[in-house]
Amino acid sequence: RLQIEFSSVIQAITDEGGEILPEAIKKTFDETYLHAESPYTYLGHRSYFDSESSDESEVEATIKGPDGEVRAKGRGNGPLSAFKTALADALGIEVSLVDYHEHAVGAGADATAAAYVEIETPSRDVYWGVGLHANIVTASFRALLSAINRSHPGPDSEVLAR
Repeated sequence: RLQIEFSSVIQAITDEGGEILPEAIKKTFDETYLHAESPYTYLGHRSYFDSESSDESEVEATIKGPDGEVRAKGRGNGPLSAFKTALADALGIEVSLVDYHEHAVGAGADATAAAYVEIETPSRDVYWGVGLHANIVTASFRALLSAINRSHPGPDSEVLAR
C-alpha cells in the first residue's frame, strides 16, 4: 500500500512536468517520507521490557514539537505500541497502527534497519511513514513520527485530540 500511496505523489509530479528521472524519484521519496520531521522530531528514547512481571514494554522518549522538547512515557505490548501510547499521553496524538514492516538495508555490522508504518487517523485517513536507523526500534519510532507528520498539515490537524 505504501507503493500505491507514493505512486500518487509521483503521478502529481508527472502531471505537472512530464517525465521524472530515477534520481528525482529517490529525492521525492526521501523528502516525502524520510525528511518529514515537522512538527515532531524524534530526539531519543530509552525502552524497557519486563518479561517476568507483565510482558509489556515501557518507553521514555524525547520529542521536539512546536512547543519545544517533550518527554513522553508509555507502555504497550511492544516498543512501537508503547511509543504510540507515549505520544497520545504526552502530546494528544491519536492514531491507530494499521501496518508495520521492517527489513535490513545492507549486510553485517554496517546494515541499516528500514521500518515502514501505516497509521489511520480518527477520520479514517491513512498515511505511511518510513524510518531508517542502525537500531530497528529507533527506525520504527522515526517511521511512526514520519507518518504522523505527513498527516499533520498544520496546527488544526485531526490527529491532535486537544
